[in-house]
Amino acid sequence: MVSYDVFLKVAGLVKAKRQVYFFEIPDALRQDFDAFIVGKTVARRGDDLVAYPSDILAWYDKLRTRGVDYDLILDIHPNATPAKITDA
Repeated sequence: MVSYDVFLKVAGLVKAKRQVYFFEIPDALRQDFDAFIVGKTVARRGDDLVAYPSDILAWYDKLRTRGVDYDLILDIHPNATPAKITDA
C-alpha cells in the first residue's frame, strides 16, 4: 500500500537540487521512475547509479501533471479504504 508520504519524499528530492541515487526513489514509484529515466543520461557513483536534478524535476512534474503510469493502491488516510487508481 502506498501512502501520500512517497510523493512528499519525491518532492523533497526535488528540493535538494542534487544528484539522486536510484535507491533513494521510493519503491512504490520505482517502476514509473525506471520507465521515465530510459534514454536519459545517468551517472555512476561507486556501484550506484544517480539521476541528474533536472531529470528528477522533470519526473516530478510528470507525476504532478500526468500521474503515475502504473496502477497503485493509495492509503491517504489511516482509516481510508484503499482505492485502486488507474490511468484512464
